[in-house]
Amino acid sequence: MTTSTINKDVMTRAWELAGQMDAALVRMCGGIRKLFGDLLRKAWAEIKATTARPVLKPDEARDALNMLRNKDRWTDADYAEADRLAAIVRDSNTEEAADFAEKRDLINAAGGRFASVTFTRKDGSERTMKVQPAALKFHIKGSAAAQTAQRGAISRKANNPHLMNVWDVEAKAPRSINLATVSTIAVDGTAYAYQ
Repeated sequence: MTTSTINKDVMTRAWELAGQMDAALVRMCGGIRKLFGDLLRKAWAEIKATTARPVLKPDEARDALNMLRNKDRWTDADYAEADRLAAIVRDSNTEEAADFAEKRDLINAAGGRFASVTFTRKDGSERTMKVQPAALKFHIKGSAAAQTAQRGAISRKANNPHLMNVWDVEAKAPRSINLATVSTIAVDGTAYAYQ
């Protein structure tokens, strides 16, 4: 469907809905201008709901969901779309979490000892980080954090299963490792390579 076809369909459907209205109802709703604006929104929501949507990749669904969450006001169609996008993200997170479990377990196996993790950063450069997984719990608030911070941590973990929080020994700060780009993990003198 082209944009002009959709615009024509929305206008036609809004006029159909307006034709079904009683004159007394129009006056009660605040006049024809206000009522017709509401009818246009309703017609747009109906047509949008019936229009076929392309199948989104998990990253595209995650981006679309973040954009939708930034809206100030949501319509019923927005809530339905958020549910659809969240389902796509949730399904992909389950699959990805299984893929990253081995790497996560290997890094966590170091415990209080050091591990060396080589991964590709967002800018494309390769980085080797010396981490101490068990030290992270001593540097974050956890259950002592504010309720909003705890909820934020849970949603970040659910939305980004490929990220793992670790304690960077050299920077003496918490950092995130993208498990999807990890190429080597060295623990207890043994190096494990990944494609």
